[in-house]
Amino acid sequence: MNAHGRYIGQGPLVRSVQKITLVLADGRVVTASPKENAELFFAAIGGYGAVGVIADVTLDLAVNSRVRRDDET
Repeated sequence: MNAHGRYIGQGPLVRSVQKITLVLADGRVVTASPKENAELFFAAIGGYGAVGVIADVTLDLAVNSRVRRDDET
């Protein structure tokens, strides 16, 4: 819940979430994604548990690689 961050050059971390399994306050278990139950998906991501408990997450993964950062002052 409320994971923050970004992929370098890819935008917010939420873009890596394919789907979630959400347990709602009434006990129902629902699957949500950007296309299925989208209103629940976007409310639950960063929602501090107000919509329900995220019980399972499917993420896009990438090969871990070194990143070099150069700053100019």
